Amino acid sequence: KKSIKKKYKTSKHTTLPTTFEVPTHLIPLDSDTAAEKNRKRRTIKALKSKFKARQKTIVTEEKQKSWHDFMKKSSVEKKTKKKKSIFATEEGVHAKVGVISGGGEARRVTEFGERKRHK
Repeated sequence: KKSIKKKYKTSKHTTLPTTFEVPTHLIPLDSDTAAEKNRKRRTIKALKSKFKARQKTIVTEEKQKSWHDFMKKSSVEKKTKKKKSIFATEEGVHAKVGVISGGGEARRVTEFGERKRHK
């Protein structure tokens, strides 16, 4: 029988230190030769560049995730809210264009009272 390996999703959201720390074995010593000092210096430089690139990708992924969350939220709101057109007319023969009737309680035609003469 074959053994079935379960794949677990690992969280990519690991916390990295905010500052780069040089490993102790790469710190140049006075007893090192010039070639060893040069090799350690180049290794430190490569590690620093990888660290900076990793920090940059984490920041861009966070920005991308926040943008996707924002877009997902706004698309859900757009789908749930359906506004009636202000140009909608009632069904029937006597429907008038420009009279707001299908807009709900908030959209009523302004009622004007009788004109009165000022005294």
